[in-house]
Amino acid sequence: MEYREMFGENDQKVNRLIANMLRMITYAFLLIIILSYSQAFELKNSVLETDLCIVSFILLIPTLIVNLSDYLKNSVKYMIITCSIMACGLVMCHFMKYTFILATLPLAFATLYFDKKLGVYTVVMGGISLIWANVINYVGSDRFFIGQFELSGELLQEIGLKIIQYSFFSMIVLYLTQRSNRLVERAASDAGELKRNRDGLDVIVDYTDALFCARNNQEAAAIILAIIKNLLHSLDNSPKPVEGYIGIRSSANEKFFVGINEKEETKLFPIDKQQIAITIGDRGYELPIKENQESSTVFVNKNKLTMFFYSNQELIAFVVLRIHLQQTEEVLNKLLRVLYRNIRLAINNMKLTHDMYETQEELVRAFSEISESKSGQTGHHIKRVSEYMKIMAEAIQLDQVEKDSLVIASMMHDIGKLLIPEQILEKPGKLTVEEFEIIKNHVHLGYKLLEYSPGRIMEIARVIALQHHEKWDGTGYLGMQGEEIDYYSRIMAVVDVFDALMSKRSYKESWSVEEAYNEIVNQSGKHFDPQVVELFKAHFSEFLEVVNHYPDCEKTA
Repeated sequence: MEYREMFGENDQKVNRLIANMLRMITYAFLLIIILSYSQAFELKNSVLETDLCIVSFILLIPTLIVNLSDYLKNSVKYMIITCSIMACGLVMCHFMKYTFILATLPLAFATLYFDKKLGVYTVVMGGISLIWANVINYVGSDRFFIGQFELSGELLQEIGLKIIQYSFFSMIVLYLTQRSNRLVERAASDAGELKRNRDGLDVIVDYTDALFCARNNQEAAAIILAIIKNLLHSLDNSPKPVEGYIGIRSSANEKFFVGINEKEETKLFPIDKQQIAITIGDRGYELPIKENQESSTVFVNKNKLTMFFYSNQELIAFVVLRIHLQQTEEVLNKLLRVLYRNIRLAINNMKLTHDMYETQEELVRAFSEISESKSGQTGHHIKRVSEYMKIMAEAIQLDQVEKDSLVIASMMHDIGKLLIPEQILEKPGKLTVEEFEIIKNHVHLGYKLLEYSPGRIMEIARVIALQHHEKWDGTGYLGMQGEEIDYYSRIMAVVDVFDALMSKRSYKESWSVEEAYNEIVNQSGKHFDPQVVELFKAHFSEFLEVVNHYPDCEKTA
């Protein structure tokens, strides 16, 4: 909250407080008047009685105008102080020995507003009221003939002394008011800065998880753009347009940046020699690709925000945005430094994750191909199965991380065959009951091989290795049925059987496309989950593309 808003709220509260206090005083005066009329006691003169009635009316005015504060706004406090000065002035006319208390009461009220201008106004008006009250008291109750008397030295001396006392007290009050005002402004300013800091940090924290989970350059760039937009909005409630690009490349070896603009449109920035050209609106920017520095840089002014991220002296990410700020703020600079550290960590994390997935995929593929090499075909079965699973993963709209995990895990569905004797796997004729039981055991062996491997990929792979031969009607290897079978395993069952039908094995010839398709469809509700079969049918043309792209080849001796 800005300090002006905080003062505005304080003014409203003080308005009500003073109005209530003056109203309570009014009730006291009215009680005195009522008692006077009932002859419980007598006031010293009729003028005092009349003045008390006038004072009571004046003191009720603040209660009336407080309810109109939305319309009168800043003038309400001046009207309240004026009413208190007038009321105190009238009372001082009759009780001069309480002059100092009555004269300073409006000043005490004014200090509650932390407003120097109002304090000066109160001092001046209070001084005028003090002089006026002393003059009226001196001439008695004959007020309509004030012009007929001469100011005596005694009166001037008395007024002068009271003015000196009043002025001295007023100077102290004004000084304290000014100091208090500065302290409150500073506190409010600090509170506003803390709030902006907190709001900005909230924005960064809210997006941090998503940023660190980004799996590709485009996704990371879009998240960074969203953070910056929301960060600027949190510091300036009136959103301003943002123009420009954010670009990332996973490593210095890549030959282009994947960039995204304020409309979240993707663009590839090819690297031309040692620089990259960016056009924002009608202006062009040339970014050096190689710099003699290791650290990232951040620069912001009213019209431009730039951030550069380097790895091994190579530019791997940039932020070049045209922004519109009223002024550059220290808060924004601090938050941007926090943000850039998070971005740098996220880019490094994304690179490590990317490298980890590539390494893990290579290891999985190697092990999977070893298991497939025990048969008479090449390892294209593994590649086709992973491509089929990618098609199905996209069809069920998995997020990028889960999709990649499923695709890699699917390659290990037959990992247990590594422990099955080759003479059984390659037997050209019908298997005996004992041999078939050994073959069936590869699902348990696969599960055991992966049982203690950590991570989401291995978790999926364990389940698929164990359950991919289960059938929807419960006649599979383990007797599981329906939704007892893991959903990914139900997908794998369709994918694995389709590819097996389409492939030549030592014990069978390959089926035609039409025969394989019809077999999958006919087994819906029996061998396969009907919903998965529907997905297969809807994306069958993509399956055929994979079949044609990765055909099987016979091994050569």
